[in-house]
Amino acid sequence: MIFIKYKGKIIGVYSSNKVYLGNQNISDIAKIEVLNGKSEEIEELDLSDNEIIDMKGIEKFSHVRILKINNNQILKLNRLKNLKNLQKLFLRNNMISEMEGLENLVNLKYLDLSENQNISEIPEVLNKLPAIDTVRLWNCNIKKFSESTEKFFWMNQNYRYYTDYTQRDRDYYESKHNRLASSNNKLYKHFVQWVIKMRIQMIKQKFNYHDINRFETETSRKPIWSGKATNDFKKWLCNKSQTKITAFF
Repeated sequence: MIFIKYKGKIIGVYSSNKVYLGNQNISDIAKIEVLNGKSEEIEELDLSDNEIIDMKGIEKFSHVRILKINNNQILKLNRLKNLKNLQKLFLRNNMISEMEGLENLVNLKYLDLSENQNISEIPEVLNKLPAIDTVRLWNCNIKKFSESTEKFFWMNQNYRYYTDYTQRDRDYYESKHNRLASSNNKLYKHFVQWVIKMRIQMIKQKFNYHDINRFETETSRKPIWSGKATNDFKKWLCNKSQTKITAFF
């Protein structure tokens, strides 16, 4: 049996290439000592529920394949760049905002970044991971994604935790579609698809919900059809714009 120490105190044992060091008040990975120098042989390491901010020292676990560091206070991932054998990485509930270092993890297949509230945009670096097939971004603060990262947004129901919508979006959607936008604080896919299209239309045609309500009241016609502004609504918006210009002069 091989013991593992932290600041002189035995906190775990090394067994079958797996080490569990959860809830040990660890703040400095560099001070974890695997007796008999076996750290490079560890393939599965769990450092969850500690007080880790900086992952300095993680590089000594050079052959780790599964790394769990959930429920810490990690800010950056740059210390991970030398873990070339890493296949599964669990980083739930940290304070991550920078992704530099992930691009070197060429064997990474599974990445869990859930509950990192500082993540508001799906990072482009995910496209540099050739082996990745699962990304979880549950309960993050995702508001944006690019055309190249869109696949990760729709992957593994990440879309259910989209945050770039308002209560007015929900109210209008539910009133017009006769269905709920969410269940148990998790969005339905149809609502997410709809609200993204609605945002595009609002920006493109320059209107808001006040305009929609006025148009419906004045004309009793539909302003939106199949996610796009109707021709009648476009004309109404154009007339409204012209009226503003005329009133100005």
